[in-house]
Amino acid sequence: MNLSDLTLIVPTCGYVDVSRSLYTYRRHAPGAKIIVIDQTPHGALGSDEIKTYTDVYVKVDRALGFSKAMNFGIALSDSPYIGCINDDVEFIHDKMWVGICEWLGKKDVAAVNPSSVKGYNLESDALPCNCGVELDEKNGNCPKCRAWKETYTDEDWDYLNSPREVKFSAITKTFPEMCVDGIMTWAMFIHRAALNRIRDNECYYDEKFYPGGGEDYDLMCRLYDAKPTGECYRAVGIYNSWAYHHWFGTKNNRSHERFFIEGVNKPTVIQELKYNDVDGKYKTKPTDPIIVKEGKPCDSNWDLWGRKDKSIPCPPCTRLKL
Repeated sequence: MNLSDLTLIVPTCGYVDVSRSLYTYRRHAPGAKIIVIDQTPHGALGSDEIKTYTDVYVKVDRALGFSKAMNFGIALSDSPYIGCINDDVEFIHDKMWVGICEWLGKKDVAAVNPSSVKGYNLESDALPCNCGVELDEKNGNCPKCRAWKETYTDEDWDYLNSPREVKFSAITKTFPEMCVDGIMTWAMFIHRAALNRIRDNECYYDEKFYPGGGEDYDLMCRLYDAKPTGECYRAVGIYNSWAYHHWFGTKNNRSHERFFIEGVNKPTVIQELKYNDVDGKYKTKPTDPIIVKEGKPCDSNWDLWGRKDKSIPCPPCTRLKL
């Protein structure tokens, strides 16, 4: 994969440091196109930032939701590879593409997700720092920086890509050759051909999941379900490429300094559209003729590996109106 063949789609809902995120994309992904879907009331970027950090900038007046914003950006792009990126993610090193390209080059891999320096909960990579504070006993992590750095050195990168133990994690021992099937799409790099294979009702991501949550599991279910024999269907988390995810950047949003009078720069969410129930989407009805073990109706036909019962049709994707 050449970076000129990659488009990064970045929906933003008001993460205050989104310009820092975009700066790291320009720095560590030179040649890639950047499309920003800005859903904030006042605009998340200034005019100079738009010129510097984006190739396409779309401003809307409310929360489209992660899925619709991502679908919008994918439809605007024309590259063979797509990066679906949260606005609170930073790229940290030029060598991140070595692992991503290695895995995307495998015949059965459709999408990859790098690992995050900062863990989702209390888990940590335990990357050494110079903060001088006592490390957390539970996870061995620095509670001050959570291993965030302005610049990551080659030594930092080599440490991240070394076999080691990670405290307070579902996967305690990591090594760079490993992967796990199943990803959280905060930074997903995917073949456009795989997205086209699961496109339904003009949707890549199901817009039923609004404003966000559940759409990544649904997308993986459809990827694995629609696999051709042995080709391009797996979505894997990898451990030889790394980025920094701040996690919940929009949820923990604070006011932009230049908009301090107006308050928090968050978009308007349509409350009645909220939905994040993957099981509910795939739940069979009492009238369905398919009966599973012991003659009981299946509560949900969802699974990471695709539909549990292929004779039950896959529910269609929902296309939300603007």
